[in-house]
Amino acid sequence: MRERMALVFLVLLRIVIGWHFFFEGYQKISSVNRGPTETNRPWTSESFFREGTGPIAALVRSQIGDTDDLVLARLDIRPVPAGEDPTKYADYKRMPAALDKEWDQYLDRFARAHGLGPAEQEVAAKTLQQQKEKLVKAFTTVKKDYKRNYPSGTLDVQLTVAERTAEYRKKLAEYRTTQGDKLFAMGKDVEKSRRPALRGEVMSLRAELIKEIDAQTSEMKKALDDSVKQTVSARQTMTLPDAQEKPKLIAWIDWTTRWGLIVIGVCLLLGLFSRSASFAGALFLLMTILTAPSLPWLPAPPQSEGNYVFVSKNVIEMVALFMLAFMPTGKWFGIDALISSFFKRNDQDA
Repeated sequence: MRERMALVFLVLLRIVIGWHFFFEGYQKISSVNRGPTETNRPWTSESFFREGTGPIAALVRSQIGDTDDLVLARLDIRPVPAGEDPTKYADYKRMPAALDKEWDQYLDRFARAHGLGPAEQEVAAKTLQQQKEKLVKAFTTVKKDYKRNYPSGTLDVQLTVAERTAEYRKKLAEYRTTQGDKLFAMGKDVEKSRRPALRGEVMSLRAELIKEIDAQTSEMKKALDDSVKQTVSARQTMTLPDAQEKPKLIAWIDWTTRWGLIVIGVCLLLGLFSRSASFAGALFLLMTILTAPSLPWLPAPPQSEGNYVFVSKNVIEMVALFMLAFMPTGKWFGIDALISSFFKRNDQDA
């Protein structure tokens, strides 16, 4: 009786894990199919790898770029070249290099989406140039209230976006030193208590500055819409241009993750190739653990639930799947039993 109940609960363990995998995959596919809306953001693993603290995350970031470095590239106003008169040098030429490229690519997608003719493209290009000049002036001359942390408390200070960017760069460099040489300078984690606070400040500064970029980008898109609205609406309905492409590596990881979860989940639910599916699921979870490990000297992964030291829910589920990989639960209850009996019957007939 005890052995039977043990088998029943092992099969149930396989089924509930299979449901977890299947539903995770279904939700991810569903969010992508619905597309971006006010209430839905298509799932992507990009933020998971960008914020992860494990070796897999570092490997992926080495291919797609570090989040903070990419944000800084969208914020750094280019200096006036040597020999040029600063009073006569066009502001739009000082646009941050990465953001300049991003906006130019948006204009190309905008022109294709609306089928702009040569005259309309010229108007749109002129509008984009004006918006670039507006951004450079806003980032370098307009002061805004920002909160700055002092030992005595938090105070509002007036800074330009360029000055706030300099603070962000300085704080980021300080945070990175706590992950480098200082970490083991005395044979132990001497920055453990300071690192989470620094990381929080870096993320707060980054979020503030991304809002500034997004606000300027939204104004640019609205200005482009308005510049061609009359001529375009006369012949067609205004449509949104295609979304900016994700890095190819992330696109491949996203696709394999979505459908891999579905396939593993279905196999575990039906008891089809149950041992192979269990092993594949365990390897998938191992990859997620190595992307965002629950190590006490590392910051908690973004959107993490609970408090873990070494052993997280993913670790528990991974160990369970490795155990199931060595047990024929599909032959106890599942399609594997039908496949096994079919081959046994053929062997007997032979």
